[in-house]
Amino acid sequence: MDKVQEPAQTNLTDPISKFRKEWEIFSPEIKAVLPAHVNLDAFKRVVITAVQNNRELLSADKKTFFSACLECAKQGLLPDGKEGALVSFGGEGKEVKTVSFMPMVEGIIKQIWRSDKIKYFSANAVYENDEFDYCLGDAEHIVHKPAMSNRGEVIAAYAIVKNLKEEYIRTVLTKEEIEKLRKCSRTKDKFFWNNWYDQMAIKSAIHRLSKKLDLGVEWEIIEDLKEIPHSQPPKLAAPQTPPALPKSEPIEAEVSEPLISAAPPTPTEEEGTEMSAESKSNAKKEGKKKSNLPFE
Repeated sequence: MDKVQEPAQTNLTDPISKFRKEWEIFSPEIKAVLPAHVNLDAFKRVVITAVQNNRELLSADKKTFFSACLECAKQGLLPDGKEGALVSFGGEGKEVKTVSFMPMVEGIIKQIWRSDKIKYFSANAVYENDEFDYCLGDAEHIVHKPAMSNRGEVIAAYAIVKNLKEEYIRTVLTKEEIEKLRKCSRTKDKFFWNNWYDQMAIKSAIHRLSKKLDLGVEWEIIEDLKEIPHSQPPKLAAPQTPPALPKSEPIEAEVSEPLISAAPPTPTEEEGTEMSAESKSNAKKEGKKKSNLPFE
């Protein structure tokens, strides 16, 4: 008689099984921010595949790992290595590894098209055996004819956008400029630059171009930008009505004492005699002046 096979039990000691259990607890938060065009189960499968391909993520700080997943979900991208990637940093000595989300070229291009602010977009890497002509001045242009075989090494990267005003905006990075940007990158020694140099060069060109545009790609969430575009000036606070001044009591004018008293002092007898004589003399003079008037 055949033995009845018992259903396989989930081994919670396995790191992947343990992660699946933790994911079920965290998935409602992912679902809350995930855009409608991204399926939650599909997102979960891609995250688990990323963990299986990079076991370092399991030993990293769980808080930063799930924060990176949350950021990826907010941007409506998948951490599949094409649209974006979950990257671990640190871990030297006793330092705990942290995880960050990094959008890749395909994801950045998706964000650019979602902005609804462009009519045309192109970004490519240039190889040493390609035919490439870049002209600055009054009539800027780029002519790029890729070699059909044996293209050689990457020597440049460029990105072009045509906005809604029919204006072309371009940026070109030489190999020297790409290397300078690589040295400043946290992933300069990781497999991104080592295995996908051309894609990282293109990403650098798109990043440089985004500084000239009102797109907010790569480092900001497009859904938020639709609500608050960069071109909109910040709203100023409405002016507040100044508080009413309290009614003041009428102030009585303070009358200062006159410098000269209203009533002149009574003169002495001698002063009175002199004043009367002087008054008579003045009266005579006044009389002479009046007699000279023509109408008298």
